[in-house]
Amino acid sequence: MYKEINEQSEVLLEIVEKGTKNIEKIANKIASQNISTVAFIARGTSDNAALYGSYMAQVYLGLPIVFLNPSVFTFYKSEVNLKNVLLLAISQSGEGPDIIEVVKRAKHLGALSVAVTNNTDSTLARVADEVLPCFAGEEKSVAATKTYTSSLFNILLLFAYIKKDSDLIEKASRYPVHLSSLIPRLEASLKPIVVRYHFAEFLTVLGRGLNLATVHETALKLKETCYLQVASYSTADFLHGPIASIDKGDPVIVMAQSSPVKKQIMEVARILKEEKEADVLLFSGESFTESTGDDEKSEKNKFATLHVNVDEGGYPEVFAPISYAVAGQLFACYLSVERGLNPDHPRGLKKITRTL
Repeated sequence: MYKEINEQSEVLLEIVEKGTKNIEKIANKIASQNISTVAFIARGTSDNAALYGSYMAQVYLGLPIVFLNPSVFTFYKSEVNLKNVLLLAISQSGEGPDIIEVVKRAKHLGALSVAVTNNTDSTLARVADEVLPCFAGEEKSVAATKTYTSSLFNILLLFAYIKKDSDLIEKASRYPVHLSSLIPRLEASLKPIVVRYHFAEFLTVLGRGLNLATVHETALKLKETCYLQVASYSTADFLHGPIASIDKGDPVIVMAQSSPVKKQIMEVARILKEEKEADVLLFSGESFTESTGDDEKSEKNKFATLHVNVDEGGYPEVFAPISYAVAGQLFACYLSVERGLNPDHPRGLKKITRTL
């Protein structure tokens, strides 16, 4: 898992160098059709990639979205009208039987299907109309890392090409270099602090907006590799009930990327820290450099017990879910080892899950 976390910048560079012509071709095909809705089908980690895609489709492309439920097609055999629908089917292995069945039915019902997969020889790749390869190579870790971030990066580039956003495409070409420098800095910040959570029995992970996908993905990684009970919420939903479950000293991770939703996220962090007296681990782009004086120390202490600087490098928010996902992966990996576990052999899990 650790090795593959560190391969992610190289994988994204592979997409830039080898995948963009194919992405542009697919984007032109999509743009030439009267697409009115973007639909998503996925399972597990890929569900979180789909959630990122749903925010991108709505915020960036201005299109409504829908998540297709596999059982609607596989058990209920419903005839859903999918004309003028772009279907993004996300599966790392490309062999999930229910995902494959949905794509087959969706094509029959009028959808244009695009598979995002790491296996271009998979059944999913064969049945979909178009394929976006992840270029991640073999992923041995059961807990997906590089296939997750490469799925996000493919979606980002696909939508950028659909919109013909040359500025975003240019920034994407430079982003892998930024990520390669960010990873060691995240390691230096995260490795020393995981001991604090050695005996934790549960965690809460919070965030909002484009980073909500990363909130759920980080929670999944902690469940898979650390066997923790982890709840993940939008900070908006969190205030509608779940906040009542937080007691003094409870560990909470808050992810606050630079974005229009940041002010609300930080206010929730303040409530947790100052009013609930929770143990808040804040992931954000601020440096909160302690040497700048008492005022900044006080400002940091309002929001967090501990802070990890996820340097966003001036990149737009659409890149933040990748950077923050890497931070979450490293935290889970280090914590798993700290707790005496092996993150590469999660109990009861296999790389390809047969859906029942």
